[in-house]
Amino acid sequence: MNNSNTDSNRPKIKFVKSNNNKSKKNGPSNTFRSIFSTLLLLVLSLAFWNYVTGNGENAHKEVPLSEVIAEANQENGKIQEINVSGNNLTITYKDQKAKKYSKKDGAGTLYDQGLTVKCTDKTGNDAAECLKKYPNITYSDDIDLLGIILNIASFVIPIALAVFLFSRMLGQAQSVNKESMSFGKSRAKLYGPDKKRVLFTDVAGNEAAKQDLSEIVDFLKNPKKYEKLGAKIPRGVLLAGDPGTGKTLMARAVAGEANVPFFSISGSEFAEMFVGVGASRVRDLFSKAKKNAPSIIFIDEIDAVAHKRDSRGGAGR
Repeated sequence: MNNSNTDSNRPKIKFVKSNNNKSKKNGPSNTFRSIFSTLLLLVLSLAFWNYVTGNGENAHKEVPLSEVIAEANQENGKIQEINVSGNNLTITYKDQKAKKYSKKDGAGTLYDQGLTVKCTDKTGNDAAECLKKYPNITYSDDIDLLGIILNIASFVIPIALAVFLFSRMLGQAQSVNKESMSFGKSRAKLYGPDKKRVLFTDVAGNEAAKQDLSEIVDFLKNPKKYEKLGAKIPRGVLLAGDPGTGKTLMARAVAGEANVPFFSISGSEFAEMFVGVGASRVRDLFSKAKKNAPSIIFIDEIDAVAHKRDSRGGAGR
């Protein structure tokens, strides 16, 4: 292999990772979506359970609070016991084993709809304190857990939904902005030395090519030995051949033998759809390569650069 005297600096080449947005989708957004879906399912289940238990066979008609108090005050009234738990009233009748579950609203009516309202009598006092005056009425400090959960959910879900929609819109806007900013970035794929290495032993045949490329490998591994002799590594190596003859594998084997990063890109990536895009991608690729020298850049189908490949050109040459 001939030495070139065109430059005193050995080439510093690095391959650039391609922009793969799909691999970034599994992040906080998915976690937030999963938590939001779980909370929504839980609230819907609680709401359905509340609807079934409150509007099933044991549903009752509206009962005026005055009638309940009057019956409770009678010596031989129909009501055996009234238990007040927060805003919930549990009424047990003497002639019935079943209990009626009701709740009072601000107008002085008992309901079974599960609404959370403050119970007050005509004087404005708390209904529980009012009903405690009667001997057959008990007061309990039990907490209406379902009502609390539904109230919190009615406040949290709209906010969570708004945050979720806002984050989705913000993510889409950032994605569009990122794509526009990376329009002139290189799309080369990186095969780092820490990944599974390809060696010359993995390439069948091509012994002459292996012998020629072994000098490149040795220079990448021991550059000072050649620099002392005044030798300079070539700017590049052209691998020509029909498709499927192992050009890409051979280039990866060179990188594997030298244990350096290997960047693979197609020549069509440098084609300019817009003015300056191709040149920008070339500059970006080589600027990153210089930061990670020594490394190897493999440009497949290099005849596609600057639209030199015509419609009859064979792929992979």
